[in-house]
Amino acid sequence: MRIALALIALIVFLGLAAAPGCKSHSNPEPTGPAAPPTVSEINAAKMQNAVVPQAVQNAFARDYPGAAINTIEMQSTSAGDSFYKIVFIRDGKPGAAQYFATGAPLPK
Repeated sequence: MRIALALIALIVFLGLAAAPGCKSHSNPEPTGPAAPPTVSEINAAKMQNAVVPQAVQNAFARDYPGAAINTIEMQSTSAGDSFYKIVFIRDGKPGAAQYFATGAPLPK
């Protein structure tokens, strides 16, 4: 009986002793809020999610620096050629750009 009580006491003691050690291995608390993503980072994520060719990404960045993308759609011309329509806001004004997969703009 004494051995059983001693064993139970030992198990409880080890359990309590190990509990504070578990907390020391957890991830540290963040020190403050993370910086919000930049317009470029958001645009890159939207382009990547829409699977936009690199040539289109480069052409848009070149033609509309600082623009914030709202939507990206892949569409087709009447001849069946695919192109990307990018709706954006730049300097507080809405706009849209259309590019073939090669990065060439659609004729207006």
